[in-house]
Amino acid sequence: MFEFQIAVSEKDKKVLNRLCEDLKSSTAGIKTVITSYQQGGKAFVVIACDDLERPRVSFAICDVISDIISTFYKLEFIENNLALPISNQVNLSAFKKALIAFDRETDKYIISRSLKIENTIYLDEFFQFRLKQLRNKWMEIIKLANDNASYLLCNDTFIDLLKFLIDNIEISRGTVNVVKKAGKFILCDEDFNEIDESKNPLCELDERAKEDEVGLISSLIALSPKKIVVYCNPFENSPALTLISQIFESRISILPAEKNGL
Repeated sequence: MFEFQIAVSEKDKKVLNRLCEDLKSSTAGIKTVITSYQQGGKAFVVIACDDLERPRVSFAICDVISDIISTFYKLEFIENNLALPISNQVNLSAFKKALIAFDRETDKYIISRSLKIENTIYLDEFFQFRLKQLRNKWMEIIKLANDNASYLLCNDTFIDLLKFLIDNIEISRGTVNVVKKAGKFILCDEDFNEIDESKNPLCELDERAKEDEVGLISSLIALSPKKIVVYCNPFENSPALTLISQIFESRISILPAEKNGL
């Protein structure tokens, strides 16, 4: 029998919930037992399986931990170190999300390379003591932004940097249709089925409602589609839609609201 424990702060409910959900979904086709308990200020998630299934389960654990650190831990790191005097919350939220998604595959590789799936891993301690290379990598681009904060106050310069980050985020899906229904922004797939954002850890970072403009642009950056089609009133005056048009450029089309497939 193979058994592995992942420990996180019991106060960090969002990480704990995501950890449990992702482990269950990642091992859905494997016979495993997943439980949790709390002790000494830590929450422990325990996963067990037959020795025969250890390689598959270890791979799933590695992928889940890499996802958690490259999203939740990276967001906290950015918020603790980024110091840009940007008052526009739509722009600032978009920039933070783009920083998280930027070069994320390399982030996950660095994390997985440092992981040893043996008995127990304490995520906070692992991040602090085993991932110095990763933290230095993140700090380089944050320092670059901080050092050039005065230039980024110029809207054109800020947009150019944001476009650069987004252009270098790996495309993760085909088309996303954006429609407005009952005053709310709805993100749909190619067939106009509503996208379940709860399955994307980058989307789950935001507690804002989807109809919020900050939530809209943040979700589009997280989903990173090849094409975006926005169905809206031609006279719609939205800072978020303006920013989306600027940073996604050739990927975006805007059509009259009545042409959507809902």
